[in-house]
Amino acid sequence: MQLEQNGTSVSEAVRRVIEANPSLQECLTSGIVNYSELARKLQPILTSILGRAVSIDAIKMALIRYADKMGRNKLAEFGTRVLEVLARSELEIRTGITVATFSISVLPQIIEVARQLVGKARFFAIMQALTTITIIMDNESFEYIKKLVDERHIVHVMRDQVAVIIVSPIEIIETPGVLAYITSILARNNVNIVQVASCHTDTVLIISKNDLVRTFQLLNEVIELARQYLRALQLSVQRKQ
Repeated sequence: MQLEQNGTSVSEAVRRVIEANPSLQECLTSGIVNYSELARKLQPILTSILGRAVSIDAIKMALIRYADKMGRNKLAEFGTRVLEVLARSELEIRTGITVATFSISVLPQIIEVARQLVGKARFFAIMQALTTITIIMDNESFEYIKKLVDERHIVHVMRDQVAVIIVSPIEIIETPGVLAYITSILARNNVNIVQVASCHTDTVLIISKNDLVRTFQLLNEVIELARQYLRALQLSVQRKQ
């Protein structure tokens, strides 16, 4: 982080630090944080950023103003939209997946192979970057491609991965934060996501087969809790009417 010693207010420095840490931002805007304790923890880094001593009271006030500015009602509405999408989502699993990266120079060959595998491959998704092509496919399709492409053009291969597919309603396309919510839960539980891909309303997470059981349990629990939360919210609204 570049130190800015001139012209930066305490409020601005606090905002930058909070928004650089999604976990802090979530706790702060949800109103589940001890402002005094958080101010004490942030004091050293804010002193470094500003190049001058900053009091805990000044930091605390900046934190409170930030939370108020974010607006807890707006945050609650945002969270409900994410939960509505998850509550209507389903999970599918594909095992025996290979993630292979090739040099961009073999793109014409890859396109031809893809044409041959249409309707035959159990799973096949291509992503093009600036200098490489990554294909997420079933193990059998990789063995077929490997015979046709010079090994010198194979950059990296990960065999026997698992595709966890989250099939969501159409609203996911215009709902911000769904993927961030899912990936943050997996990250906090030490699940590494090898690749992420999406196709219309399907979100594809590629993970190690060793993480399959834990990932399925976590995501299944998230979906079920979202359904329970929305049912409880609906009942609460009905009682008030």
